[in-house]
Amino acid sequence: MKKFLSLMLCAALTLCAFAAHAENTELNIATNQYYALMERMEQFEQESGISITCEKSVDIMDTISTAYVIKNPDIDLFVFTAYDGLYTLKNMKYYAPLTGSAILQDAFQHVYPALRPVCTDDDTLMGWIIDASPMGMMVLTEYLDEWGMKSPETFDELLDVCNEILEEGLLPEETGLLMQKYTQSGMMDLFMKYYIMTSLQEGRRLDFTDETFLHYVQRIKDELPAEEEPRMAFENIFMIPGASSAPSQMIQFVPRIFPEQNSAVETYVTIAVVNPYGKNQEAAIQFLEYCATHLTDGSYFIYDNLTEPIENPSMVAQLDELAEKIALLEQKADKERADEDTLRDLQDQYANMEQWRYFSSAEDIAYYQEMAKSLYVSEGSPLTYDDALQVLVQRYLNGAFDAATFAKECQNHVEMIYAEIGE
Repeated sequence: MKKFLSLMLCAALTLCAFAAHAENTELNIATNQYYALMERMEQFEQESGISITCEKSVDIMDTISTAYVIKNPDIDLFVFTAYDGLYTLKNMKYYAPLTGSAILQDAFQHVYPALRPVCTDDDTLMGWIIDASPMGMMVLTEYLDEWGMKSPETFDELLDVCNEILEEGLLPEETGLLMQKYTQSGMMDLFMKYYIMTSLQEGRRLDFTDETFLHYVQRIKDELPAEEEPRMAFENIFMIPGASSAPSQMIQFVPRIFPEQNSAVETYVTIAVVNPYGKNQEAAIQFLEYCATHLTDGSYFIYDNLTEPIENPSMVAQLDELAEKIALLEQKADKERADEDTLRDLQDQYANMEQWRYFSSAEDIAYYQEMAKSLYVSEGSPLTYDDALQVLVQRYLNGAFDAATFAKECQNHVEMIYAEIGE
């Protein structure tokens, strides 16, 4: 944290120096993440004196492709979600390297290792992560505890628990099982997505002929219903994906598919890339330096050296107020019976509220650091659960071929993609 404080000081000095001669400086941003950026852009404008013009782009890759073709100098910075096409942008080599920024180079050393490839192309720092949202599984454990069940750790256990809940008729009214439909189609979609992400997260070549793959696709088809009864649900026992605004132990790993490997933690990343033809590249880099040094609760998802607990300001204020009342009563010389009762009540209140002091405790952050080893970011690569694979899934479920033939058809499809991208 000390190193980040020194970085913030350096950035502040840079902002002050630049603002002295930047009265007419502008920064033009094209983004499909305007509302997520809005507060940060406003703060940057106030502190730097740089005026930001923001183009809200619905189809950001169309905006980027057009800018690339005409070498558009009027856009300085592209800010978008990585899965919208970072893979394509890297292949186009359409970026201004960030290697000249000492602040970004230094901050990059603290980015979680699993996220660093998002920012680089052939070891060149070419983009900066503005925001990261890891997605795992949230579980209503109070129901499982009541039913004498444990939270599933493997995909087999997830299927076992779901089957038992349905067979025993345990679901309360207005409560669902999963966010996905617990049907052959719904669970095949979930399984395929995590099988692909987890394989790629480990750097393996996709192999649909693996025994693990065959086991699960056969089990899903054999045991799950083709359809489920309509149900009004305001909550679900298992929420996949589940997310939080700061590290929390409530976000668990999605149950393991491979025996010795945690499932990939799907992570949505907002990335910023400087336009190499932009006329205000210096201002664009300065904005990225500002983002790297002015931290938020969400920064804990990005930087591995942020380990201090995150306090809940409103709860801290209430605790401070209670502490003052307790101190006054404790110092009272002639306490009556009513005073003693009030003091005990206040102390009990304080003890109960103390457990909510932090948005993220030290334990929450340590838990996330373990999850961060399995972060997976889609950059828009063609190696994904695409339309062709979804068609194959439906054909398999409709009886067009057996599990082994289905696996071979999936493998043939991804081998064509590997050939197209030269891998």
